[in-house]
Amino acid sequence: MQASIYQDVIGFQAAGQAHSLGARFLDCSQHRAARLEGIFERVILRFREDLLRCLAQEPPGPARHLRAYVRCVCEHALSRRRGHRTAAQVLTRARFQNIWIDFVDEVCAGDSVDDGIAQQCRSMAEDLWVIHVLVEPMETHRILGIREHLLSLSEQQGSHEPHRVN
Repeated sequence: MQASIYQDVIGFQAAGQAHSLGARFLDCSQHRAARLEGIFERVILRFREDLLRCLAQEPPGPARHLRAYVRCVCEHALSRRRGHRTAAQVLTRARFQNIWIDFVDEVCAGDSVDDGIAQQCRSMAEDLWVIHVLVEPMETHRILGIREHLLSLSEQQGSHEPHRVN
């Protein structure tokens, strides 16, 4: 979740805010680094549990894992759980971003959905969550609308036309 990725999707101002929040974690002691590792581990474990629950509810199909991922990210955005802000800040660190990307790649590896659509859905869902948690909370109907848009993209199997989400 580097600033350059955000700039394409959410604009320079939001990208700068998200990046600056993560910058305060760059210089930290070993104790703080260990604490961040623990936070990240809890984030991954909790998300994995929630993702497995969402996956169990998804019908078979070529984008099953992607749909479960989108639903899970949007549920997390809507849940307002304690610790979301800290989790999002930790995920702004390149080291944790790389682990997260590998984790999601592995989760979605069994899907046979178009790679462009998969990347678009994943990026938009993740950006939605980070913007909602770190930059500006979104109204529930907006998150649900974006979720439905992303789910519809995942069902189009490469025959999608560009859409604008308002």
